[in-house]
Order: sequence, then C-alpha cells, then structure tokens
Amino acid sequence: MKNQTMLHRLAAAALAAVLLSGCSALGGSSQEKTTFYSLAAASDLQPIMTVGAPKIVGVGPVYLPDYLNRPQIVTFTSAYELDLSEFNRWGGALDSDMNRVLTQNLARLLPAMRIVSLPVRVTANPDLQVVLQVLSFERTADGMVVLVVSWGVLSDNGRNALALRETTFRVQPTGTSFAAVVAAMSETMTGLSIEIAQEIAKHTGP
Repeated sequence: MKNQTMLHRLAAAALAAVLLSGCSALGGSSQEKTTFYSLAAASDLQPIMTVGAPKIVGVGPVYLPDYLNRPQIVTFTSAYELDLSEFNRWGGALDSDMNRVLTQNLARLLPAMRIVSLPVRVTANPDLQVVLQVLSFERTADGMVVLVVSWGVLSDNGRNALALRETTFRVQPTGTSFAAVVAAMSETMTGLSIEIAQEIAKHTGP
C-alpha cells in the first residue's frame, strides 16, 4: 500500500513537471512582463521657416504594410524571417503614432503654419496634405533601424501633387534593447520630418 502511494506521488510530480515545462516552452515564464513603447517627437528641432502664408497642413493618412500593422514590435532576423515580440509592443497603433510624431515635428519646424493630424474637423480644408506609404520600418538583421517610405505633399484636396518622393533613413541604435530600437526609429522620423518640412517650405515660402 505504501509503495502504491509513493508511486502515485511520483507520477503526480512527474506530470506537474511536464506541464510546467510545456507552459514555459509555449508562452515563456508566467512572470514575464509586457513592455509598451511609443515613438517620440524631437525636442530640439529648429524652425526651418518662421514667416510665410499661414497655411493649414494636414498630416495623414499613414499607410502601413500588413506585417507592421500589428501591436507587436517587428524585427528581422534574416532577409526573409521576422520576429514578433510578444512582450515588447506598441502602446497604440503604429500608423497613428507615426502620424502624431510627424505632426509634432512639423509644428516645431514650421511654426508659422497650422499643422493638424488627419482626419480632423477643421474650419476649412487643409491647404496642403502630407501622405505616407511606409514600405519598411524595423530593425533589420544587421542591427540597423531602417525606414523606407514613399511620401507626397498634395494640394487642391489631393488632386495636385507638389512633391512625390521615396526616401530611406538608416540609424544605428545605441544598444540592442527595444528601448534603443524605438529611440532609433524616432530618429528616423525626425529625418523624415525635416525632409518634408523643407519641401513644404519650398512651396509656401515668401
């Protein structure tokens, strides 16, 4: 009888060990904490143009490829393989975050203008509209953060293109953490904002 009781206890312990091992393999430790990130606007931008016609500039929409349109932060481990981090996620939608940062950066670069995120209810239609088609925006297998984006500056309610560009920005993160990656992604957004502001200034300056 004692031997049977001991065998039952050993079997129960073995089963518990198997179940714990399976949970760890599938989802990681139950104590794993999810961290949420957000892109940041640049705080040290100098105005490109402080005078000129008080135009309304609408920013958006921002179009993302399907593989980026998700809450997990995406990194590439090879040219063909991507990793979705379950425990490192965006605090909101990435396209909305990019729209917000671009709007804030342009407001600092073009203080004479009214910069608004679209869609928004305003008293008049925007004089100019900035649209973005993101082609890639992630840390690549070589450790660099890369932003490839097609963008345009439109007028006449989108009927006239003042500028159409495709630009690539590459920034080396200061470390391998996701915080460093998101900081480098924010830096690429700063470069994009400056390029777009310079284009707007060409068409609206005195």
